[in-house]
Amino acid sequence: QRFLPIYAGVGRSLDAVAEGERGSLGLFRPSLRLGLFVMERFHLAVRHWSRTREFAADAGGAAATSADASARALLRYGAVGPRIGETLDAAAEAPEAAPPDLVAAVLEHAVARGLDDPSAHWEEEQAHPTDTHPPTRERVAALGRTIDADLLAQAGTAPPSHALGQLAAFFADPAGLCRAATADFLGAVRAQEAAFRAHLEATAADVGTEERVLRANYRSRGVALAVGGGLFALIAGAIAIFGIPGIRLHEVNVILFAASAFAALFGAAGAFILSRGEPVTLILRPEGLKAPGLDRTIPWDAIADLDMTLTNGGVVTRLLLPPDADWPQRAPGRHAVKLDAKRRIVTVTVGLPRGMKPQDFADLLARYQAAHRARQILAEAGTAHASSPEPQPA
Repeated sequence: QRFLPIYAGVGRSLDAVAEGERGSLGLFRPSLRLGLFVMERFHLAVRHWSRTREFAADAGGAAATSADASARALLRYGAVGPRIGETLDAAAEAPEAAPPDLVAAVLEHAVARGLDDPSAHWEEEQAHPTDTHPPTRERVAALGRTIDADLLAQAGTAPPSHALGQLAAFFADPAGLCRAATADFLGAVRAQEAAFRAHLEATAADVGTEERVLRANYRSRGVALAVGGGLFALIAGAIAIFGIPGIRLHEVNVILFAASAFAALFGAAGAFILSRGEPVTLILRPEGLKAPGLDRTIPWDAIADLDMTLTNGGVVTRLLLPPDADWPQRAPGRHAVKLDAKRRIVTVTVGLPRGMKPQDFADLLARYQAAHRARQILAEAGTAHASSPEPQPA
């Protein structure tokens, strides 16, 4: 209780120094290196005292029973671990069909299938949040016991069917305790499932079910060109009416022609862009993405990878389709779409959608992909729930 907050605090302080070092032009680097050195020494000390505490705890257990019993229990923990994991995993996959007593279910599973070979697990280390525990082999050796064939055979023997009844010697209400522990476990599983389902439903609802049409934002560019053309027209008109004092007529005509040409060019370009309005760049649907230059919608789950590049003319979006996905074809007309069937890459060049920055555009596509995947998972979960068996009474 006293040590762990200090240990965690040192780690957080070191993280803060590392974060500050990124923008310090190297000023914090000596402090960071010193902190890493100190933390490394700290880790070595933690491992040392962790092993010391673990061996002391094993010795305490052996004093209450025997070295043989403790060694057998350590080896047996690895042998029975897979049966425990398999039972709890099955209950987590289908909590509504899980038995009310998972302890009894573990025992039944272990009796029916047997235990693993203990020798396959004696190098395993028990997980711990802050330090490394010694492997089982070292813990058995610290008890002064040699791992031999007899010890392995005893540790790997399946429990007898009446083993659960032996808990009555240690607990006043073992059945109630087991049912309470099972209820806690299944309650945590259901809470996690509910939170995950709520997250999926929120992700699916984030983009709705209606298609969204994205249009290019060319209007500002057209207005700018039209205004520029108008300014050049005013200049040309002023030159035609008033001339330019001090300049020969030939030079005035050249300037007048240039101003008129720029006025016509800019004005025509602006008028053309404004006449196009705001063309459709992409259509985002719950099931996929549709570009005007393609003959079909590309499903979201058919996009293996997607990347974007910002250019002066807009956003270049490249879609990588897997070999088993339907390959689109070009739609009639002139469109900024490129199909590379050999590499399975569809390249679409579009103007940046109205009211969006490049990151907004990328985030929007990612949200549609995530919503599609969330709907798939919800549908699969609904199908699995409908086909799952009803829980059997104990």
